[in-house]
Amino acid sequence: MPRTLDRTTDSRENAAPDSGKPDSTGRAAGVSDGRNTPCGMLGRIAVVGRPRDAPTRTGAGAESKRRTRVLARLRISVPDRPGSLGRVTSAIGSAGGDIAKVDVLESESGRALDDVFVQVRDASQLERLTRALEALAGVSIHGVQHPAPPATGHTELELVQQVLSQPGRALQTLVDGAPGALGADWAALLEFGPDGGQSGVLAVSTRAPAHDQIIVSSPLRLGAVRVLDPATDQPWSGAALVPLTGTDVGLLLVREIGVDFHRSELWRYGPLGAIVGPVVTASVAPSA
Repeated sequence: MPRTLDRTTDSRENAAPDSGKPDSTGRAAGVSDGRNTPCGMLGRIAVVGRPRDAPTRTGAGAESKRRTRVLARLRISVPDRPGSLGRVTSAIGSAGGDIAKVDVLESESGRALDDVFVQVRDASQLERLTRALEALAGVSIHGVQHPAPPATGHTELELVQQVLSQPGRALQTLVDGAPGALGADWAALLEFGPDGGQSGVLAVSTRAPAHDQIIVSSPLRLGAVRVLDPATDQPWSGAALVPLTGTDVGLLLVREIGVDFHRSELWRYGPLGAIVGPVVTASVAPSA
C-alpha cells in the first residue's frame, strides 16, 4: 500500500501514513490545503481539499483561483537517498505548482517510484513543470495523469459506502463511482463464464466504449490486464481487473492516457471487491 510521506525531513525512513484523527481545530491530522505552503517548507503532505458541503472560508478571489486549478498525478522515479525529493519539490515550486500529496509506491535497487499529486492552472503550466523535473539529474517521469483523481485518500471508502447504502442499485452505483474514486477514465462490470473467459458486459460508466468493444482475454483475477482502444487497436495506458468476491463478475478499470495501475494500487482495490461482492451478489445471477 502506498505511504504518504512526512515532509518534516527529507528522509524516507520517516515516511508513515497519516493518522486521520482530528486535532483541536477539527481538522484531520496531517491535512494541508497546499495552496499557501511553500514547496520547500511542506510539513506533512497529505489530504487536499475539503468535504463537498463544507463552507468556503476564503475570499472570492482566492476561491476563484482554487476553482481554476486542476490536480495532476506525476509518476516519478528518483534516487532513493536523502535530498532527492527535496530537489523535486523545489522544482515543482519554482514552476508554480502546489503539491497536494506524495505516495511512495516502491523503493527497490536504489531507486524509488512515487506518485506526486500537484495542483496546476492548466496544461501549459504542467508542461513547464514536467520539463523542470526532467532537467533534474537522476529524475525520470514514468507518466502523467491530468486531470488526476481527488487526493483525499478516502475515495475508496466513500465508494464502498455508496454501494452498501443502495443495494438495489449496487452494480450501477459501483461502475458509475469507480472512475472518480479509483483514478480511472472509465469502468465496466464484466461477467465471466464457467470456462473462465469473459461472457458479457453487465454495466458501463460514462466514456466507456460500446459493450461489444470491451474485451478482456485474461481470467477473472486481481491484476493488470490488456484492453485495446477500439479506435486505434492499441492498448490503453493502463487497465486493471478487480474480482467481486462471491460472483463471476469483475470490475474493469481503464486509464486511457497517463499512468498504469501499480501493484500497490491493486492491493488497495482487492479488499474493495471483497467488501462489495456480497452486496452485488444479490444483483447477479449465480453461476451455473
